[in-house]
Amino acid sequence: MSVQATEPLLPERSERALAPKLATGVDEVVLAVPAGHRFAARATVALSELEDEPFVEREGGSGTLLSVRRALAERGLSLPTFRVVMVLGSTQAVVSAVEQGHGLGWVSSLAVAHRRPEYVAAVRLAELPIRRTLYLVTPTRRALPAVPAAFVDWLRRERPVPKR
Repeated sequence: MSVQATEPLLPERSERALAPKLATGVDEVVLAVPAGHRFAARATVALSELEDEPFVEREGGSGTLLSVRRALAERGLSLPTFRVVMVLGSTQAVVSAVEQGHGLGWVSSLAVAHRRPEYVAAVRLAELPIRRTLYLVTPTRRALPAVPAAFVDWLRRERPVPKR
């Protein structure tokens, strides 16, 4: 069974300056694991096995960990106690820290899709896959330059309907 994780809402002030969201795709949040870790050779890991593991996280306000927590809460589950060893400013920084063996990290499957498996592995939670819809959000208070505007127009006309 798949659970749709709702994304954090934009602050009210920012939301007024942005056009309605346009669904552009679906992503899965996975656990990035260093290649030498005991989870790396597995397709899934049980939630309970994450107890006391070292984690590398994104800074506050990032939607990835929030998506994980919300998806679990919708099933009456929660993350076990874990150790945050590092807080970083980007998904790529999290994946790089995981590759270097600093801990585990929740990331978009897209962030690890083209990484070398001898450095990092993507592992799913055994209890449920965590999927979320990706959105394109554009400003309303200023016009987009010609190329981004053409891209948004093309997306509105041609994009396939995202499937969960």
